Amino acid sequence: ATSGIAKSVDVPIDLKIADVTGNVGEIVNVPIDVTSPALTTSDSVISYEFDVDFDRTVLEPVGVVVEGTFSAEELILNNLATLEQNPDSSVWRFAAAVANPYTGVLPLAILQFEIVGGPGDVGTIDFVEAKFNEAPHYLGTLVGGSVEVNIAPSIDLEYEGSVTIPEGQPFEMLVTGTDPD
Repeated sequence: ATSGIAKSVDVPIDLKIADVTGNVGEIVNVPIDVTSPALTTSDSVISYEFDVDFDRTVLEPVGVVVEGTFSAEELILNNLATLEQNPDSSVWRFAAAVANPYTGVLPLAILQFEIVGGPGDVGTIDFVEAKFNEAPHYLGTLVGGSVEVNIAPSIDLEYEGSVTIPEGQPFEMLVTGTDPD
């Protein structure tokens, strides 16, 4: 915790959870993006906390990617172990702090989920709470996101005529198609 050393954030900080698509069984990366103007050293952002609620019928939390994020130089504390032990819980909590202020425009973190829902399902991910420097009143807009599960394309085959193949001989057929997704 940064209690006692946190400075006030002078600008509202907007956050957006990305919308992504994937296939059943796939692990997808879902960035938590800062959508407000680039942070500067004078903004004095040195810590954050956020909680997200996600649809466990479609998504199973797997981990957090920090490379290429504001969190690349630090350890993000989160309750993934608790979620793994309690399948009824759907709130994933995160907290992080650094010695030097965050600068630039990077995602806070990238959440990883395994898609456990079926084709056509949409798993929502929404903010429950978020704070910078332990001060929730400096937040701008919080926008949730989702993971949409791709639908497998259907294939219709038609063949007119007949083919005779001697017993025990291989038969090959080439089928091509396109997936509009």
